[in-house]
Amino acid sequence: MGPQIVLSLFLSAVLVLAFPVGAQRAVSRTVRQCLQAVSAGDQASVTKCVRKLRLVRWFGVGSFDQMAWAYGTEQDSAIRSRTAEAYKEITGRDVAERFGILRD
Repeated sequence: MGPQIVLSLFLSAVLVLAFPVGAQRAVSRTVRQCLQAVSAGDQASVTKCVRKLRLVRWFGVGSFDQMAWAYGTEQDSAIRSRTAEAYKEITGRDVAERFGILRD
C-alpha cells in the first residue's frame, strides 16, 4: 500500500471514531446543563436545553439515563416534576418507567 492509501485509511478511521464520541460528549454536556437548569428552576434555560436535545436525541440515547437517575434520586417534588416534564418532551417516554428499568 502506498502512503496516500494508508493516510486515507487513517483519516477515515479517525473520523469514524471521533464523530460519535464528540457527539456523545456534546449531548452529555447539554444534559448536565439541562439538569442544572431544572434544579435551579430556570424555565428559559430548560426550554432552550430541551429544544437542543430534541434535535440530537439519537446521538446521545444513553445520556438521557442521567436524567432518569436524577429524577429517581431527587427528593424535591418540584424538581422531580420538572425533570419528568423535560424528559418526556425530549424522549417521549415516562421517566419513572425508565428509572424503574435502570434500577433493576
